[in-house]
Amino acid sequence: GNYFRNINGFGLGITQFYSIGSFESNDDLIGGAFDNGILANQSGYWSQKVSTDGGWTQMDYEDPTIAYVADYDRILKSTSFSFSNAINNAYAGGVLGRKFNIDPVNHKRLWFGNTDLYMYDPSNQTSDHWVKETDFFSTPSAAPYQSTVGSIGVAASNNNRIFLTYN
Repeated sequence: GNYFRNINGFGLGITQFYSIGSFESNDDLIGGAFDNGILANQSGYWSQKVSTDGGWTQMDYEDPTIAYVADYDRILKSTSFSFSNAINNAYAGGVLGRKFNIDPVNHKRLWFGNTDLYMYDPSNQTSDHWVKETDFFSTPSAAPYQSTVGSIGVAASNNNRIFLTYN
C-alpha cells in the first residue's frame, strides 16, 4: 500500500555527501558531508564522527578497519571510526572537494592532487611522509594554466602509471 519505509537508517537528516564509502566486510558506511561533518552508519544508525566540512572518502581495501576522509584542510585516517590521526600535508591546502586515491598496489600509499600530484607513503623518510611527484607549474605547457587535478587514476598493473584529469 501507501506507506513510506525508512531505508536510510536512524539519525540521518537531509544532507549532501561528497562521497560515501563502504567496507567490503560489513554493511558499515562512512561519508563526508559538506557543512555536516563526517558521518558513519554503524549497524543501521547514523552518527557524526567529526564536526567539520566533510569531503572525499576512501576505504582501505586490505584493512576493513581503516578509512580515509578529507575535511577542510586535512586528510584524516580513521581506525575503527576513531578519527584521531590527521595525515599532515604541507601541500594539502584546499583538500575539501578534491579526490584522493589509495594506491591499488600498495594500500598504505595515497595519491592526492591539488595543483600538482602528491604521494603519501608512511615508509617515506620525509618528515610528513608526503612527496611532490610533479611540478606542473614550473613547466607552463605541462598543465592548463591555473588548473587543479580533478581525478586521479592509478593503474593496478603498474602503479607508476598514473592518469590525471584537470578542472
